[in-house]
Amino acid sequence: MGMRTGLEGCSIPFGKVFKAPVSIHWTFIFNFLFQVIYAIINHTSSWKYIVMVAMIWGPFALMVVYVHEVGHLYANKKYGGTTYKATLWPLGGFSECYIEQCTCMQEFFVALAGPVTHIPQFFIWLIVMLASSDVGIDYYQQPFSFAAFDAGGPDDFFAEFGKQMLNFNLVLFVLNLFIPVYPLDSARMLAAVLVQCGLTTDRSCLVLIIFGFLLGLGCLIYGIMGIVGSSNDGITYLLAGLFLLYTIYGLFQYYNRRKVTSHPLFDADCYRERRTFVGGSNGVSRNYTNGRATDAAPRSRADIENGKKSRPSTFLQDDEFKLRKTKEVKQKRVSDSKPKVPSNKKMSYGKALKKAQKMKMGELKRECEQRGIYTNSFVEKVQFEEAYAKSFSNK
Repeated sequence: MGMRTGLEGCSIPFGKVFKAPVSIHWTFIFNFLFQVIYAIINHTSSWKYIVMVAMIWGPFALMVVYVHEVGHLYANKKYGGTTYKATLWPLGGFSECYIEQCTCMQEFFVALAGPVTHIPQFFIWLIVMLASSDVGIDYYQQPFSFAAFDAGGPDDFFAEFGKQMLNFNLVLFVLNLFIPVYPLDSARMLAAVLVQCGLTTDRSCLVLIIFGFLLGLGCLIYGIMGIVGSSNDGITYLLAGLFLLYTIYGLFQYYNRRKVTSHPLFDADCYRERRTFVGGSNGVSRNYTNGRATDAAPRSRADIENGKKSRPSTFLQDDEFKLRKTKEVKQKRVSDSKPKVPSNKKMSYGKALKKAQKMKMGELKRECEQRGIYTNSFVEKVQFEEAYAKSFSNK
């Protein structure tokens, strides 16, 4: 217990998509209030600008990220996957999806489906800007002027509004496609590509940790320098840097405790079994436990006949191998003293959920631990119940 992903926290229900509940993360509400308050403090005289900021970072930003998340859920459904929950946050969203025996490339395309939704939205807001402006495409290159904006009419308002929404979609598209930092979609795409190219799951996780740490540290330093220099975007970069470092620290905890595949970023069959696009469900796959390679080196026929034992995997150092074997012996002793094992009886998600709801918190927690559910983002009994029911659906 104690490990975090960086996305825990309160959220507000926001309907359903493909029967999966959707909620708004607290960071979305925080960002909206921050943007509006910042606009009021610095531009009190321009009420039109304050209204535009409230509209962009409120209902219209929510619409953009909602469509973004629908893209993920649609792709997941096309591959026959199941979605359990989706959470919206300022730069997109995060879905708890599961595709049985998925490949790395399926995971890649599900992650790619979100950023792709910004392309048609980009052209929609481009048309709004062009239809409202007298100068056409040249309006996009014109610098923003508070005096001209306040003195202008409805056409000037919608032209600037379309321009800002166009930029908003462009930023989300670039961030989620080219900045591989969890929880952005590009992190999921890079992880899938790295494992597809032959890296182990834990090595791929380490690459993302290093890159995310450097980017978060860069944003933090740039934000501090901006605040000292009275830059308008200094506080934004500072908050972004802190958030990135917080989420990367959560990912590092899973890596450090050898539970990489328990993290939502690597919670897929393609990472647990390194199931590639070429191999697929019928091809050769190597088994991994909690993100660490545990398969032994192959033995020749002569070695088998002579009774020669296989060597430990080259992915593990000698000390790591000894430590793992020691843990396996301890776990075996514990299992011998406690013969009780979780039931593998087939059960639907709905029946499993009803069964979990009848349990007391302590009993439910023990059942979850026996089924290998160690994620510590659960702070309420409802979340334990959903995880318990989900474990039956993944069988």
